[in-house]
Amino acid sequence: MTHERVITNFQILEKWKDEGHKIALWIGRAKLPHIGHISYLKALWEKGYKLVIANGSCYTINSDNPIQVFEVQAMLALSLRLEGVPADDFTFVPVPDFHDNDKWRAFVTGMPNFCLINALATDNPRVTEALGDAVKGMELLERDIITDEIDINATRLRAAVRDNNIGVWEKYAATGTKAFLAASGDFYRIANAVLGKDTDFEQGRQCVDLFMFVHDGFRWQVVLGNRRDKPGKDFVGYLASPGGGIEDYESPIQAALHEASEETGIPMRISEPHILPSQIVIANNQLAHLHYVGKFSSPDPKLSGKDGGTSMVFMTIYDGSIDSLERYISSGSDLENVRLVSVEEALSTTLAFQQSTMLKRAYKLLEKIRG
Repeated sequence: MTHERVITNFQILEKWKDEGHKIALWIGRAKLPHIGHISYLKALWEKGYKLVIANGSCYTINSDNPIQVFEVQAMLALSLRLEGVPADDFTFVPVPDFHDNDKWRAFVTGMPNFCLINALATDNPRVTEALGDAVKGMELLERDIITDEIDINATRLRAAVRDNNIGVWEKYAATGTKAFLAASGDFYRIANAVLGKDTDFEQGRQCVDLFMFVHDGFRWQVVLGNRRDKPGKDFVGYLASPGGGIEDYESPIQAALHEASEETGIPMRISEPHILPSQIVIANNQLAHLHYVGKFSSPDPKLSGKDGGTSMVFMTIYDGSIDSLERYISSGSDLENVRLVSVEEALSTTLAFQQSTMLKRAYKLLEKIRG
């Protein structure tokens, strides 16, 4: 069953169809996004299509996939908007890796409102072959819709980062890709990932964790709770951050806000999804940013629990008053006794899973942001 919080992501397809628009599905990893990707997507839009952009490999990080899928989406979104494509004319779908074509096809065609899509945009015969009869009757839109073909691919652009090939990078990287890396100042991280030095995800449950910091006038505090005693739960009673599993078709950013809201009672929503750090609203009264802290994986069940897997960790800073935040705090889902805990106290105890290490890294990022 598709979770209600995910279905809302795809209601825009219904809106497009009701308004009489054609909808095209483009499937690609785009790691890293280059001007060829943007030219193709813009050409689709100029032909009158609204765009469903399905980015593959949403968990894997290796030499072929050096960035997270939500980072790819931010780069693509900014590039498209700079090319004049309105944000309301495209939407994103994260697609995980499958080693079985049948499972991959079931995932792609199982997305809500898939039946409303009119065209498949791809020049990759493996994609059309894998989708098979599911796209029978759809119009096929290949790259020849671009007037001037561009001689670049993501492999070549990744190599340019690895080899410090300035000429290729300056000529072919999408504007949004350049802007994202300029904001993060993180060529080094991407280069290391291209060289295979980043941490890949572990098979198992794919999760998110969120650390929300607030200053009480004297010290930094963080929103935490105790793990409920439920059948099959790991780390019962341990102090823990809000978090949980990523639903199918849900981005880690959406999952982080949804899980945190469900477990703490604090309303959180995305205000501007097409930038990083994402602009969010906390407690209905405070603009903030959601910062990506990092990815944590371990094959050790003493760290990752019996289900294993990976957690993508985020942090945010609430700058409103303590009172305005605490009036929302309540315990829900997997956490009880949700409350503000001083960072010093939290770091002096052992949190659930790898969250002690996560909190240290999140707090280090906080200190970097706030000096």
